[in-house]
Amino acid sequence: MRGREVFDHISEDACRELESIVGPENLTTDPVICEGYTGRGMDREIFWYQGVSRPPGTVILPESAEEIVRIVKTCNRFGIPYIPMATLGMACFAPSFRDDIMIIDLKRLDKMEIDDKNMFAIVEPGVVYAQLQGEILKKGLTSVVPGGGGQVSVLANSFVCGMGLFNYRIDFLSQRRLNGVEWITPEGEVYRMGSLLADDDSWYWRDGLGPDAIGLLHGIVSWGGGMGIITKISTKLYPIQSEKLEPGGIGPTSHVELPPTVRWYNIDFPTEESCRKAMREIGKARIGAVINRVPAYWRDVAKSRSDLAFSNDFWQRWNRMTPEQVAESRVLRVLLIGRASQKQVEYEEKVLMDIVNETGGTMRRARQVDEATFMAVNAPGMWKATGFFGECDGGIECPRCIDKTRETYIKKLKEYEHKSDFLDQKGDSPWYMPFTFGRIYYTELHGWPDPARVDPEDPNYEIGIRERIIRWRTSETHRIGLETGMKSFFFGQVQPTGLAEPANQHFSVWIDRFKKEFDPQGLAAPGQPYGVDRMYNEHFSEEITDSIRKVVEKVEDGPWGGNPQ
Repeated sequence: MRGREVFDHISEDACRELESIVGPENLTTDPVICEGYTGRGMDREIFWYQGVSRPPGTVILPESAEEIVRIVKTCNRFGIPYIPMATLGMACFAPSFRDDIMIIDLKRLDKMEIDDKNMFAIVEPGVVYAQLQGEILKKGLTSVVPGGGGQVSVLANSFVCGMGLFNYRIDFLSQRRLNGVEWITPEGEVYRMGSLLADDDSWYWRDGLGPDAIGLLHGIVSWGGGMGIITKISTKLYPIQSEKLEPGGIGPTSHVELPPTVRWYNIDFPTEESCRKAMREIGKARIGAVINRVPAYWRDVAKSRSDLAFSNDFWQRWNRMTPEQVAESRVLRVLLIGRASQKQVEYEEKVLMDIVNETGGTMRRARQVDEATFMAVNAPGMWKATGFFGECDGGIECPRCIDKTRETYIKKLKEYEHKSDFLDQKGDSPWYMPFTFGRIYYTELHGWPDPARVDPEDPNYEIGIRERIIRWRTSETHRIGLETGMKSFFFGQVQPTGLAEPANQHFSVWIDRFKKEFDPQGLAAPGQPYGVDRMYNEHFSEEITDSIRKVVEKVEDGPWGGNPQ
């Protein structure tokens, strides 16, 4: 085995058998190497600070599905709990609460096949979106890079609320772009689903014959490895335009230069209502590949990210802004794509200009480069404006529901007695955007703390702030979505699964049934998708207030909870 051999958590006999499967260089129990797999990722600093995140007892790196089958069956024989990981983007799915977890690191499964004629790609877990996009853009094709960024696994993101920015003609939800799936169950059985029901070479079409069982493996949120390991998928690709997107920049300034058939427009609106009216009219006109209402502070994040003194530069810029200045400028970003020709872009631009003039908007300068849509290199900075992803809820619903959710959050944050715990958004709206020509909308409710005040080892640590953040995150922010009817996008990742599931048709009944059927020993990602629940129960039980419990009860009984009355 690699490094120091330690058998405190997994027996030597089990380790020797695993070693025979992958070779000695691809297995370790060395605590120093294992420490590198401790979860500290997206929104999980609090997991780390509370001692919930743990290093695994063992790490194994298979190279093929055949090796994974043998590994999983060995785990079942020896009773070894395991968690599969691809790019380690979400630490809530990493080891927690126990020290005997084995990480199955899938990065060696990195094969990718592209069929540009039939417009699909077959990828293994180790392939990230930056790799996929880098190849398919050369062929005039695109996928949809999710908000997580170009560094996330294409396969993993297809099963955990992966979504991008495209408004129409390209499905923004990654799970809806799945064709075929190769799945290894928690007990080591291999199933091929979706289009692969026809035969092993049918990677090119969606769904397959009869009922599509792929839905067993995904939902709005993910199992986090709790239903075994997906080793290969086929994902749909889309034609984008005939002219090449030229790469430019390096590191945080990476971007693509846009050809004349792809154009960005930045538009200022004097009020939120005028901005919303323009968004509705753009949807009615059936134009706009991307329509994005961006918060004001995102602009300063974008301007600062290439600066070596990022934090200081951002705060200097943002602190100069006043609430009055923010209120006078509602920025809408619109991307037009001439999929058919240059004339299409020119036509859509004329329609857009008419809408802007009718709704009182003003055009701003827009650099004709893209950092978010085709490569998403700016995502890590956008999701950690202060260096800490401290609080988030969000969801997809009808425009009226999303508007009510946003407006409630703005008012609640303004009136919050501890609002200084978070970045001052100066009364601006949370991020939101439409899909499918404005029929549905998405929003995220962000709160960004100062990490120095939350880290117990930092000299600026503030006692009580972690508890307030947790209380605000769930008992206040999550409660808004329950009251407005917005389905949370973050069950089991940010929000506890069990708390509000009675207000969401008691979906945990089916989670528990499937888990018992396919993983009777409970070895695959043990505890998922209830890891966040356990953290709340053991460390923050008092932050779940009676007010949110009463809202859950009300929604469970109410008409939007299934009551025919």
